Amino acid sequence: MHYPRSRNRIVRIAAVVLALGFIASVVSAQTTWYVDDDFCPGPGSGTVGDPFCSIQFAIIQAVNGDVVIVAPGTYLEAINFFSKAITVRSTDPNDPVVVMQTIIDGTGFFHVVQCVSGEGPDTVLSGFVITGGNANGAFPDNIGGGMYNSNSSPTVTNCSFSGNSAGFGGGMFNLNFSSPTVTNCS
Repeated sequence: MHYPRSRNRIVRIAAVVLALGFIASVVSAQTTWYVDDDFCPGPGSGTVGDPFCSIQFAIIQAVNGDVVIVAPGTYLEAINFFSKAITVRSTDPNDPVVVMQTIIDGTGFFHVVQCVSGEGPDTVLSGFVITGGNANGAFPDNIGGGMYNSNSSPTVTNCSFSGNSAGFGGGMFNLNFSSPTVTNCS
């Protein structure tokens, strides 16, 4: 069937408007994921009422712009941001009591936290004790026991690095043009 030019133009414009509306809704949608070790073994669905029990699992589910909120507890794991521009934070990263009760314990891992895939300042880690990293292997597993950054410049705030060891950089090691913004950390 042949339509007049004006009708074809209207159909094309409508299709473009619908497509742009869909793209805008996807881009602007932000998801908040919840993690609480009290709900292990999980896996949970990441909601307030049914949280994940693993920070890393929440990171895997998240997309750029998402927020992962972690309840106080001890999380026996290591995390890797996998180039995602997301925020991973405790329930109140500005409350020192909450921070001291929200622990990522990487005992058994070389690096507790890794940003090694070009993460930038929109990759945020906030409000945790980072402990248990033991970078005692061969390079690069002999650097950055608490946090290892390579070609990455994440934002790290209100964190305490303690009880980590490495050949170089027990708390944090930055390699290959990494320049993280680190504020209010010890």
